[in-house]
Amino acid sequence: MTRRCEQATLAFLFAGVLAMLACALWARFTQPSIVKRAQGEVHQAQAGASPDTSRISSLMAETAKNPGNVDALLELAQEFMSQGQPDAAAGFLGRAMSADAANPMPPYLLGYLRHQQGREQEACELMERSLAVRDQAAVRASLGMLYRYYAKDNAKAEAHWKRALELPDLEAEQRKTVEAELAKLAQEQGATP
Repeated sequence: MTRRCEQATLAFLFAGVLAMLACALWARFTQPSIVKRAQGEVHQAQAGASPDTSRISSLMAETAKNPGNVDALLELAQEFMSQGQPDAAAGFLGRAMSADAANPMPPYLLGYLRHQQGREQEACELMERSLAVRDQAAVRASLGMLYRYYAKDNAKAEAHWKRALELPDLEAEQRKTVEAELAKLAQEQGATP
């Protein structure tokens, strides 16, 4: 009797598997929209990611044709920075610095990137290099913040902020921030601003 029960159980299990297979095939052939919809979602997801990829691809092609195209190198660096790929961004910024040593933007952006990575000394050096190319109020304001809060060098911070106030390209909002920082620094030092 036990042998007969085992055979009956196996027969029922086999019949159940066949029934599930039949149902799956029936659903597959009578409702193909399930498969088409899933494939469509995959294609939409790939298409959604392609604008960044296609932009990067076109910029890469441009730099392959013209390795000294600083604008394309800077755009690539910014794309990679926005995607959270600092090493790739740093590589393109280094190439941009080599291609055009008279452009203040590559060392400034690389300094910003190094600050994001916690490499403050290198960030300060790179931003100083940017200032050596062109004196810009925004860079001086940023560098003042780096010196004050990260490098803990109040004298350099104060010097950069004071120079930023002298430059005509300092925007109104930056001016307020720099003046507030100088006042705070003066208060800490016990002097009047």
